[in-house]
Amino acid sequence: AAELAKAARPGDEAAAAGDAAATALREAEEALAEMASVGHELAKLEALERSNATGGAHEALRERLEALQVELDERAELLQLQAEQLRQQADMLQHIDQTNETLEGKNKALQEENDALVRTRGELIKENVRLDNEVARVADELEAERAERATAAAAAEQARHDVAQLQKELADATAKKNAAKSEANHYKQRPEFAHPGPGWTNSAMFATAAAAAAAGAYAACHFTRPQR
Repeated sequence: AAELAKAARPGDEAAAAGDAAATALREAEEALAEMASVGHELAKLEALERSNATGGAHEALRERLEALQVELDERAELLQLQAEQLRQQADMLQHIDQTNETLEGKNKALQEENDALVRTRGELIKENVRLDNEVARVADELEAERAERATAAAAAEQARHDVAQLQKELADATAKKNAAKSEANHYKQRPEFAHPGPGWTNSAMFATAAAAAAAGAYAACHFTRPQR
């Protein structure tokens, strides 16, 4: 009972177990004292028997001894019952301690897992921010590329327009050149150009001037426009 009382822990059940152990210890000490007293009386009784004392005193002491023996037996049974209850409470406290240790271990493991999840969440938040910034950067690059493509498309359209204009001007210049050549050939086939004469020089000069004018117009159209 004394060992169980020392092993008792704080708490409602532990306090009750400690009180019961202290009570059982106190009652055990009282029973031991009474047993010692009875033993002393028994020794006196045996001494009286040896000295042939009066039978009344001997009978009274025997009755008292029997009564004390019955009381001691009852207290012994009660102490055994209390000791059994204390053992059960001690087993319960031990089971509670083991359960607490198990729960503390699980709580520690869960705390470590929670810390790991918190760290992972922080890393995911950082990664999400980085990805958002990357998406924004790519979107800006795509917008800039679309603007460049639009500018290039406009420039290409203007270039096609300029090429068409140049082709038209070249065709006009070619037509003028061919007309000048045709006109020069026409003058060459006239009778007055068959043999040299006074009017031949002027006509030849006119044809040469017409051809030169056509060539100059072609060169002006082809070489003086901005190149794209």
